[in-house]
Amino acid sequence: LPADFVQHRIYVTAVTTEGDSLRMLTDTGGGTAVVLSSPAVRRTGRPVIDTLQGRRPMQVVPVPVFRTEGPVPQTRAERAIIAPSRRAQLVGYDDGRLGMHWFAGRIWTFDYGDETLRLHDTADELSFAPDHTVDLAFRTDSTGTRVGHHPRVEANIDGTTRSFLFDTGATTVLTDSAQGRLDAPRRIASGFIRASLFERWTNKHPDWTVVEGASPALGGSPLIRVPEVEIAGHTAGPVWFERRPDRTIQKTLAGSMDRRVAGALGGSLFRHFRITVDYPNARAYFQRLD
Repeated sequence: LPADFVQHRIYVTAVTTEGDSLRMLTDTGGGTAVVLSSPAVRRTGRPVIDTLQGRRPMQVVPVPVFRTEGPVPQTRAERAIIAPSRRAQLVGYDDGRLGMHWFAGRIWTFDYGDETLRLHDTADELSFAPDHTVDLAFRTDSTGTRVGHHPRVEANIDGTTRSFLFDTGATTVLTDSAQGRLDAPRRIASGFIRASLFERWTNKHPDWTVVEGASPALGGSPLIRVPEVEIAGHTAGPVWFERRPDRTIQKTLAGSMDRRVAGALGGSLFRHFRITVDYPNARAYFQRLD
């Protein structure tokens, strides 16, 4: 696919049947709806067809239909929501975001070395070395039918194996002070960790680097630098995690994952790998790049 890797976050450019180009962040941890930025909605003339009520009402527009002859496949999402302009600019959606329904039911290779994103027709000619292949878990109903498309994967940190969301779109937006301290751009690929575990790590490992007030989220979320993460028979690191309240992580993912998770793994870890994710067969093969 015509992919663009920016700080280990992956964008694709899709062309709609009307001829509009949309540069979209791809996010395995993204929600059920496609997200479009306000400028993209205005530019493409997409009409508002509904408003979702809640603490922050969100306007709904028709899902863009991508050209069938184009390399970017159509999403299975049923609706698109308009992201507030400030939010879209802050996180760096550009024209929008493709979430879990775009990835669901397909086989992908995320190559962070070559900076390529591949979509495979079948797994017949792909190799999945057993020592470096892990199971993925998805939420299912009472009949065993998959009803959630957020992949859960296990990884070992600090001697304990825990469950995480496989989240290619995990992003931390840095404050000015954090940018200066880390010599980093405004947005970096990261991971998320629940606050209770964050506190456990900082108490046990005072030598692990912590950047206080690293992100403006939630009044100033800190980052922690975990020296290494074990996953699929590999050890890689360091990996940055942003602290998020326990209740935020659980509430956000409760309806789309099969069990509680400790947080999310993203590009800060994945940058060390070429990863083939086979959604139909619920498995992921990690190949170490260095």
